[in-house]
Amino acid sequence: MIIFDKTTEQQFEQHLLEISHITEHLNFLSQGDLLGLHKLKRTFQTKVDDFYQKERKLNIGIIGQVKAGKSSFLNTMIFNGEDVLPRASTLKTATLTKIEYSEKNSIEISYYSQKEWQEIEERARVNSELDEYRVAREILSLAQKNSIDIDTYLKKGTEIITFSNEKDLMRELNEYVGENGKITALVKYVTLKINNEALKDISIVDTPGMNDPIASRTDKTKQFMEVCDVVFFLSRGSNFLDQTDMHLLTAQLPQKGVNRLVLISSRYDEAMQDTIDDYDSLEETNIETKKILQSNARIKITQYIEALRNRGMSNDIIQVLEECKNPIFVSSMAHNMSQKEVQSFTEDEKLIMRNLNEHDDLDKDMLIDIGNIREIKRIFGEVIARKEEILIEKTAAFLPLAKKELSQEMKNILTFQKRRLTLLVEHDYESLEQQKKAIASQMQNIKMATTSIFTDIFTKLEMCKADGTQALRQASLEYSNLNERSGTDLEERSHNVSTSKWYNPFSWGTSRKEYYTVEVRYRYLDISDALENIRNFGNESVNTVEEYFQKTLDFHQLKNRLLNTVIENFDPGSEYYDPSYFKLLTEKTIQAIELPIIRINLSEYLKSMGNNFSGEVRNASSKVELQSKLSSHISQLFDEILIQFINEIKVFKEKLTAIDNNFTTQLLKNIIHEYEIVLARFNDKEKEILALQEGVKKLENLTAKKILI
Repeated sequence: MIIFDKTTEQQFEQHLLEISHITEHLNFLSQGDLLGLHKLKRTFQTKVDDFYQKERKLNIGIIGQVKAGKSSFLNTMIFNGEDVLPRASTLKTATLTKIEYSEKNSIEISYYSQKEWQEIEERARVNSELDEYRVAREILSLAQKNSIDIDTYLKKGTEIITFSNEKDLMRELNEYVGENGKITALVKYVTLKINNEALKDISIVDTPGMNDPIASRTDKTKQFMEVCDVVFFLSRGSNFLDQTDMHLLTAQLPQKGVNRLVLISSRYDEAMQDTIDDYDSLEETNIETKKILQSNARIKITQYIEALRNRGMSNDIIQVLEECKNPIFVSSMAHNMSQKEVQSFTEDEKLIMRNLNEHDDLDKDMLIDIGNIREIKRIFGEVIARKEEILIEKTAAFLPLAKKELSQEMKNILTFQKRRLTLLVEHDYESLEQQKKAIASQMQNIKMATTSIFTDIFTKLEMCKADGTQALRQASLEYSNLNERSGTDLEERSHNVSTSKWYNPFSWGTSRKEYYTVEVRYRYLDISDALENIRNFGNESVNTVEEYFQKTLDFHQLKNRLLNTVIENFDPGSEYYDPSYFKLLTEKTIQAIELPIIRINLSEYLKSMGNNFSGEVRNASSKVELQSKLSSHISQLFDEILIQFINEIKVFKEKLTAIDNNFTTQLLKNIIHEYEIVLARFNDKEKEILALQEGVKKLENLTAKKILI
């Protein structure tokens, strides 16, 4: 147990007491007005309780997108490369998994509650392609497919299963969280208790992704992240720090209290496979690929930090992010390959071997270097050794942040009370009713204007679909064809040389065969070109789609158009007019918009091609077969990407429509609510004015710290 000094503990207790006293002083406010204060107290109490629990562990979070390689990363780190943690290939099977030390091996299964399952069933009945509805249908379908007695498991709440070794664990765990597990659909999260000395003093959470659309899992993940000390953020090397990664890193990662953030370029071998043809050796590929990815990280993280500074973000968060400018490059697959003989490689590993051995210079040492697990283990060891220091540093940051949040919340409450007092003093009931109706009318104008803005975007999306489809089709035609290469062989030939001598009649008519070599040129197709065409087409198509979406939606322009629309439709002379409030609401609306991401798995296409051909293809019929196979794969890949592209446009439209509706609805709801609060006070106007004036004074005194607790 970490022993914190008594002064720190007293300061924490004093802050909680201060919030309680402030709440008591503000007993004239409604519970709705005090919600923010209650939430601040609960959050701070949770963090304090977390720190002062017996044998407090160091909480380490592993986060990133689906398919970022989180489970593979942990399998390599903890289980020596064994696939103990199932790799979540779809959102429906992504389950939050906590891993901790225990002398006795066990799995603690936490099932959905009956209420949560009812919510899933309700979402499944909605005919929408939005993630939360689509995934609900998938979960329900998986449960029905496996003929599970749902009520039996939901009533259990939790269940503990013991196991003797890692093989038993793999078998048991797969039933509950594996892609084809019988009970997977009903499991909310699991806790693995493992007798592994490396896990002492730490708690590791393999998250299903911070963008998990299942609310119960997302909530559980966010609850853990609130008390997380160290975060390992995994971004896939072949799509390093793409738009979704930056959104997770900047918008959804709860940075409060995270003492250290380590950025990892995971599945790094894939990034090298994409660039190896540009260099003369694997070593040069390794060096240059790291330079490219690191430059990408520096540019994007620097831009993000600059944006944080402009928003007045604390230096603590900025310092945590600074380390992300120097990402760690990791390939769990390459490390696992370095630990075994070539004969025991899996099909995926054989394919990587072929792709990385382009220059015939891949050996065990190079695999270890590409894997780079030693560096990660060094960092793990370092943070564990600094456990006490990290936790104490974290407590030091708690109080300043909590006081800042409390101060801001008090200012917000004061602003609303002053606004209500002004409306009550300077207006009568009828004029406020008229203003309320006028606001509703103004909202209709805003609604029509914002709908027009989003309609323009929908029109652009249709153009995006047409232009994007054409660009994808053109690219598919280009990458469907292979150019023949020319090569030379040394071919041995022979000819007869006369051995007749004029002076020897017996030699007349004799000859001998002499051999010589000639250079013979030939034409061939190279399988590596076909594999490169597939990779390039897949990557280029994904980038093309993202670029078209980005061109369609100019965030800066949209923000300005929405803000101008609101300002133009409100009377600047109105007592309620507050441009900063409207600006904040508009920014929140923009932040809720996420550009679609296309995800394509090329491994099956590459494996199919690599298994049927190798090296130089010279035979005429084999050339035709190779060309036909490539054309077929590119065509299938084109169809797959196009279906995703069109579907993402449809889903994106649904999301934008919801945002359009919510923008004015929420704005109107907030404003009307304030008017109704003031109108209700007209029953005893003079008394209410005196109460508000007294309340404003109390708030001003509390905000200025004139009342000492």
